[in-house]
Amino acid sequence: MYLHPDSNLLGEAIEPLVIPQHLQHYLLTGFSHNFIKANGLSLLTQHYEHPELDIYLHHIQAAKQLRLVAKAASKRMILGYLVKGDVNLYFHDQTTISVSLQSMLFFKAQTGKEIQLEFEAGNHEMIYCCLKPAFEKLILQWYPILSDQSIAPCHFHVSHWVHYQWRELWNNDFPSVIYPGFVAERIRTLLRHLVTEQLSAEKNRNLHLLHPEVPITIVEKAYTARQFIDAKIGQPLSLKNLAQLTRWNLQGLKQGFVQVFGISPHRYMIQQRMKIALSMIQQTEEPIQVIARTCGYTRPHHFIHQFKLTYGMTPGEARKI
Repeated sequence: MYLHPDSNLLGEAIEPLVIPQHLQHYLLTGFSHNFIKANGLSLLTQHYEHPELDIYLHHIQAAKQLRLVAKAASKRMILGYLVKGDVNLYFHDQTTISVSLQSMLFFKAQTGKEIQLEFEAGNHEMIYCCLKPAFEKLILQWYPILSDQSIAPCHFHVSHWVHYQWRELWNNDFPSVIYPGFVAERIRTLLRHLVTEQLSAEKNRNLHLLHPEVPITIVEKAYTARQFIDAKIGQPLSLKNLAQLTRWNLQGLKQGFVQVFGISPHRYMIQQRMKIALSMIQQTEEPIQVIARTCGYTRPHHFIHQFKLTYGMTPGEARKI
């Protein structure tokens, strides 16, 4: 899926040219090369055909704002990365996304549908990978979330680690016999990162629907705190330790938890322990001391006192019912 000048530039475009000297250092071993020049545009495209995907690397020099177009010959899953510059993408369904420096993007190109890319004046570099059908089928088996038709084109800024993974794709130091295997492994790594981002975004959307009035950062931390409580229900866990685990100050933990769940973290912890205790008393023959320890109480009389406060009866009385 090559980039081409749009109709406003096409009339000025010249046949593929010899690549200028100042662009020679960009050329990669094992990649095919194509260079065109039009009014206000220099476009160097490098293409690597891998058994599982096609890699396109574009170096764009724009003297003014311009628009390039791409059209997929078949339905393809596209994973891309903007190395340098900024670009606006316009899709056939009227979806528009603006991608900035060091951002990763994902979309599904439709057969014969045009995608327009708008660049400001300056230098831009982008790389994208078009997955081939067999590889895409395998990826969808591993990551079913990517098959969801509701997933719109998306982009997100990446860490230095992900930036490094992309940069390695055009590392000229790899012997040609090793490079295909390296590419396949690296793309799988980037797809795993994409899926993690998608799942995180889906989780945030669901949490926002549950708590529309609460800032998402508070909601996320409150749910993380609740997960720690549930995971450590049989262990002593102070609010100070919980605040440290969730990277929250003590006051923020107390207020945020109540804001999201309507109950304090301490009360929630007791509530969960008492639910487990009642279930064990009714369904097992374990001694009360063992049940107390299972629920995080080192002293049985503290456990018995809390149980009676919660249910209005002692554990022994509850077992007789």
